[in-house]
Amino acid sequence: MQRNRKSSRCGCQAYLRIVKKSDFDVPEWRVTGFNNVHNHELLKSNEVRLIPAYCTISPDDKSRICMFAKAGMSVRQMLRLMELEKGIKVGCLPFTEMDVRNLLQSFRNVERDNDAIDLVAMCKRLKDENQNFKYEFKLDSSNRLEHIAWSYSSSVQSYEAFGDAVVFDTTHRVDAYDMLLGIWLGVDNHGMTCFFGCTLLRDENMQSFSWALKAFMGFMKGKAPQSILTDHNMWLKEAIAVDMPETKHAFCIWHILSKLSDWFSVLLGSHYDEWKADFLQLYNLELVEDFEEGWRQMVDKYQLHTNKHIISLHSLRMFWALPFLRRYFFAGLTSTSQSESINAFIQRFLSAQSQLDHFVEQVGDITCFL
Repeated sequence: MQRNRKSSRCGCQAYLRIVKKSDFDVPEWRVTGFNNVHNHELLKSNEVRLIPAYCTISPDDKSRICMFAKAGMSVRQMLRLMELEKGIKVGCLPFTEMDVRNLLQSFRNVERDNDAIDLVAMCKRLKDENQNFKYEFKLDSSNRLEHIAWSYSSSVQSYEAFGDAVVFDTTHRVDAYDMLLGIWLGVDNHGMTCFFGCTLLRDENMQSFSWALKAFMGFMKGKAPQSILTDHNMWLKEAIAVDMPETKHAFCIWHILSKLSDWFSVLLGSHYDEWKADFLQLYNLELVEDFEEGWRQMVDKYQLHTNKHIISLHSLRMFWALPFLRRYFFAGLTSTSQSESINAFIQRFLSAQSQLDHFVEQVGDITCFL
């Protein structure tokens, strides 16, 4: 719901049209029309700053506001002092009172010294209530939460039955706390998503991923999956090679397809859609020999011999192209439709990140409805 704003139609033909297309099951946003000719007066330069998109607070001003807040100043006192410091008229700062209040609220959300204690305490309480609840955590020298991972008793049971093929998604972050969110998922014999475990990592490097993988296998009694699908992450690739040497590692094709537009749409121009169709045809081939021959023809056809993305994709083809993966068991997780289903499931986890100390409990509530 939005508050009712008084407005009147004037027949202005200015517009920006953006269309969502889903070619080959991969959604893309494209600008299909733009007209910047108006039949009315535009805002004056001193009025534009009142539009939310133009209300910006510089890093220096944020630091000043933070210092004023710690000194106990009110928001109005802060604004008046900053106007005097900058030598500008009252009410002419590039941000409003509401912007400052929103910034202070974000400070309060992030700078809670007891976040780590509360989150670990939540896991300990769940462990006391159910001894089959699993969790591991690591604090840094400042008693700040560095990593934490957990799994529920129902998840451990699901993994025993359906843990041969696993997706480890690490493409999202809990932004309010600047932590990487990793989720272990799979599918049951009905094709329904299974939740196996979850982790929050402060850093994105090989050491962090290695810690998460070891914690997960510890929850699952040392059992590594037969196959694991991840996003296109080289640090995670190295960690899996070391900690799960017997597991077949592959890249989720959905994550690769989502990057193709950024990599090739400008380069190929009007030939992009044709090239993408050729790429997907190569991906779905049966035989390795046909893939190698088709890849050479594709590179020649579109003159992509020196393109860094093409070179990288070919060097890693054993991690994503189906001709190299068909002899391994992935429980249908290599299909784009299954990837979209898992991505939709993950979005439910992201909605639970409002309070970190309740995150573990909220995730548990979500998994109960699987």
